[in-house]
Amino acid sequence: MGYDLVMATLPILIRGTSMGALQPLSLASKSSTNLDGYDERWLQDLIQSHPEVLPTAELEPGFGRLLPVSKEVACGHGYIDNLFVTAEGGIAIVETKLWRNLEARRLVVAQALDYAAALARMSYDEFERAALAGDMPGPKPVSLHSLIAESADALDEPAFIQAVSLNLKRGRMLVIAAGDGVRAEAEALADLLQSHAGARFTFALVAIELFKAEDGAVLAVPRAVAKTVLIERGVVRIADDRVVIEPPARGLTSGTAIRSSLTEDQFMEEMAKRDQRLPAAIRSFLDRIADFGVEPEWKASLNLKWIGGANGPVNFGYIRKDGGVATDMTSYKLGPLAMPYQQDLASMVRGKVVQRSENSYPFIAGADGRSSVKVEQLLPNHAEEWADAMDRLIKQVQRSEATE
Repeated sequence: MGYDLVMATLPILIRGTSMGALQPLSLASKSSTNLDGYDERWLQDLIQSHPEVLPTAELEPGFGRLLPVSKEVACGHGYIDNLFVTAEGGIAIVETKLWRNLEARRLVVAQALDYAAALARMSYDEFERAALAGDMPGPKPVSLHSLIAESADALDEPAFIQAVSLNLKRGRMLVIAAGDGVRAEAEALADLLQSHAGARFTFALVAIELFKAEDGAVLAVPRAVAKTVLIERGVVRIADDRVVIEPPARGLTSGTAIRSSLTEDQFMEEMAKRDQRLPAAIRSFLDRIADFGVEPEWKASLNLKWIGGANGPVNFGYIRKDGGVATDMTSYKLGPLAMPYQQDLASMVRGKVVQRSENSYPFIAGADGRSSVKVEQLLPNHAEEWADAMDRLIKQVQRSEATE
């Protein structure tokens, strides 16, 4: 069955005073090639050379920049098309498929599950050997860490190995199926994948739509069509080459499934290292402040965004992965209105409200005026006081907006 890319509108290329509509470009399968040579392998090469074509920040805002490792990576269940890591030890795999028929769409979901499960069986040494044995340009690097060592946010090698090992052990990775178009049936298949208890990876369907200009230039337009969230209600285990789904360890989850993103999962793991009570305390706090419109925004940090303001969202503070709580963005948005809120928070931790210079914004700090306030100083013991302080600030903002 053939597949035609249907677009309600076409992108327009403007060069000075000339302009023209770009025409859709369809890819050929691996077994055939169109006249221009654009096929499935061409798409695989594009993704490997330019991983920024994937909307990673949209799929997992705190995941980090994808750094290419290799193509055609053997994992025991086949060959992964594209393998990436991040400077902080994140793992991402990409399968490039053309969405010509339903069978192809079924296949990519099955492969994604198989590949993720296969990687979860590997030790770090096995993963490194497989990654470095894949197809990559130039001489083989001496280690997997050497590929990320020059990145500004790179972990040192022991910490990187530990992070990758933990992600492998937990089957935690970003899995993307990328093609030149995704149909509704493929989205339904993603829902099917998500229904599997224990799916700890984020699975995303990405359409990379291609358009060709008259001079032969090609425009690649990525679009995230669908993604799953983590369902933390089971653990995937491999037994005799079969995927076995086991219930979670006692105490890890409540009676209902906890839905989260990979970004949230990793954030909560860092919080648990600080205090085992923190993940539950943070989730309880987020439930409490949702009552008056403050929602979590999961990025590199956890942002506490009030979305009910007439003048746009207000950040009531953000919690970094190192546990630090910052409130300078509250002052940035609200100016003097934020001061009582800042003072309330400072009094809870016996700290101070500090402003470094005329060009900076007030924020809460420790009693010495220099150290950052840590989230465990506020949660769980001051959760209700913090929520009440937010509620008072919201009401003050609303009164101020009503008089404008």
